[in-house]
Amino acid sequence: MTPVRPPAEVLVTRSDIARLAGVNRPAVTNWARRHEDFPQPVDSVRTGTGAADTFRASEVAEWLATRRIPVSGLQAGEPEGTTYGDRVLASLGVGRRATPQTVLTHILDRVRGEATTERALDLLIAVTYAVAARPSAELSRSADVWWTVTRILAEDGIEGAPFGATPDEERWQDRSAGSVAHALAAEGWDRDTAIEAFDWLVEQRIGTEGRRGNELVTPRAVRRLMAELLPETHGSGDLSILDPFCRTGEILDTCVAVLRSGAPEAALSVHGVSGGAGDAALARMRLNLRDVPRTVEAAGSGWPESGERYAAVVSNPPFNQRTEDLYRYTEHLPYGMPPRHSGNFVWLQLAASALAPGGRAVVLMPNIAAQSANPAERAIRAAMVESGAVEALVALPPQLFGKATSIPVTLWLLRNPTDVHRDVLFVDGASLGTMTDRVRRVLSKDDVDSIVDVCRRWRSAQDDGRTFSGQDGFSAAVSPSNLAARDWLLSPVLHVAPGPQEGAGGSAAQIGRLIDDLAERDEQARKADVRAREILSELGGEGRWRA
Repeated sequence: MTPVRPPAEVLVTRSDIARLAGVNRPAVTNWARRHEDFPQPVDSVRTGTGAADTFRASEVAEWLATRRIPVSGLQAGEPEGTTYGDRVLASLGVGRRATPQTVLTHILDRVRGEATTERALDLLIAVTYAVAARPSAELSRSADVWWTVTRILAEDGIEGAPFGATPDEERWQDRSAGSVAHALAAEGWDRDTAIEAFDWLVEQRIGTEGRRGNELVTPRAVRRLMAELLPETHGSGDLSILDPFCRTGEILDTCVAVLRSGAPEAALSVHGVSGGAGDAALARMRLNLRDVPRTVEAAGSGWPESGERYAAVVSNPPFNQRTEDLYRYTEHLPYGMPPRHSGNFVWLQLAASALAPGGRAVVLMPNIAAQSANPAERAIRAAMVESGAVEALVALPPQLFGKATSIPVTLWLLRNPTDVHRDVLFVDGASLGTMTDRVRRVLSKDDVDSIVDVCRRWRSAQDDGRTFSGQDGFSAAVSPSNLAARDWLLSPVLHVAPGPQEGAGGSAAQIGRLIDDLAERDEQARKADVRAREILSELGGEGRWRA
């Protein structure tokens, strides 16, 4: 939302900015030094220690409006998502329209007294969608708002929605929907703000208690990185995108937004297979708000028709899923059958085999897929590299998913196989990101841009037949013969030369890799415990086997 600006004549010094934003004085100097778009001084004033530059407070607040305050740095009364620009405006006593998160939090607190948090979120998701998808007058004129909401969902093909209710809950929905709809309509959100609100609600819904491990939302920075790593699109040609495990559609949604920003005339269509009816409904709602042609099927409906190919494939599928659970896909595995205990290479092979000529895929995988010692997985890695299907691997930092999972991850960039041996790009981004609280790391825009830039330079060098020069500590290109000599281990840390050392305590990258390894071992131990309990249960009850 656009903040209400302070009067243009209000001028502030760097010390004023630090005080208003609640940061140390050197932080303001760093902002000005590191960012060329930081507002320029307009005057100077005499102080006790000399002259000080002054800046327009309106320009400073606008520049800081894009910089969110880490959760650990929020002050009392500041909701998650508050920016330094919000804080400056509040300190100046200038009003501001509430963020979507703030509005929805207040509404949620008001309606969930008579229902569970999950049901309250379902109500807000449905009404937010209806308000965004239809003129607000359609709901405000309705004598039965909840009936109108469910009619809109049905008209828009949102079948299988997770909005069923008991008779008592239905009465609560009937009572609550009207006040929620009027509160949202009063905000006058545009479509982009409504999409932001919907995204936040889905994140809260997935984060409620009782959700299974496979049901998580891909972090915003990660899905933006995945979308940016797809080839740049120009012109008005057709572009079809597939996500074979699209969760709630968040990656497809981000791909549409990013690709449209670069090629607004492109004819986009998206196709997804979701993990269940509820997630499929949420994915359809997301994509309807983007006004993009889409098909979203629930799991078990089968793979797309034989011969159907896509310009792009993106996915964040379940990690280390047993192969038996993916039996319906086994005819689409050109590089071999993965081991029974892990279906990671089912997803990677599906992505590569679904690409049209010239197509690209970006798939999120656990680090273990790149470096496992399992003979079947090693053979599949070799076959994929030798066919030219593997373009790049990008190691990401640990803790991007917060409490949802501690598994460290790597992005696999794949292309339509050409049977031509090509070098593979490795990017070690394990030390990127900033901790926003005790359990979550977030990639900044600069982090995302640095990865996207090196991948685009790599593609350009490949297309032009030029030699690519990597950067020590960050990127390197490696030939298939050298990968074979390393026994087809594809972990970026093994192939990227160390950068400059930062003291005897070890570099940030080294520390990140140690955390990465510990997190992976912790996750493997947890899965082993779960499997052991399953086996004991199958043998006749866990209790009989306890000492």
